[in-house]
Amino acid sequence: MASKILPQALRAASRRALPAHQYVGGRSFVSITSPVFEKKVVQVPSMGDSITEGTIVEWTVQVGQAVKDGDVVALVETDKVTVDIKADMDGVITQQFGAVDDTVEVGSNLYELDTDAEATVQASDSSPAPAKTEEKEASSPSPAPAPAKATSPEPE
Repeated sequence: MASKILPQALRAASRRALPAHQYVGGRSFVSITSPVFEKKVVQVPSMGDSITEGTIVEWTVQVGQAVKDGDVVALVETDKVTVDIKADMDGVITQQFGAVDDTVEVGSNLYELDTDAEATVQASDSSPAPAKTEEKEASSPSPAPAPAKATSPEPE
C-alpha cells in the first residue's frame, strides 16, 4: 500500500538519503543507541548577547589531564565578565586550540576531549615546583656582607 501512496521518485530519494548499510531489502532501520564519541571538539560558548570574543586568561588543566563532567577547563575573560569554561563530559584533554592571552571568538574551537583516552598527566603535576625553592631561599637568612675596611690616604 505504501508503494501506491508514495510516488516512485520519493521512494528512490529516500533510499539515496540513507547510507547503504541502513537500507536492507527495501526497508530502512534506525539505530536506537546513540553513537559513542571518542573525541569531541568543544567550542567557545556564548558569553552574552553582545559579546563576540574573549581572551583566554588561564588553562586550569593541561593536555593529557583527565577531567570530569563539570570541571573547569579554562577561564575566558571579556570586557564585561570572566567565564569558567567547564567540561560537559568525562575524558582527557588531548589538544588546546589557544594559548593564554590569545583572543578567541564565540563558536571557535577551544579544546579537544577524548572520552576513551588514558590520562598522561596527573592534576598534582600541574603545580609549579620552583615555588618551593624560592620560598626556601627567601626564608633562610643570607649572611650579612663583611664591612669594608676604611682606608686612609697615605702621607706623601
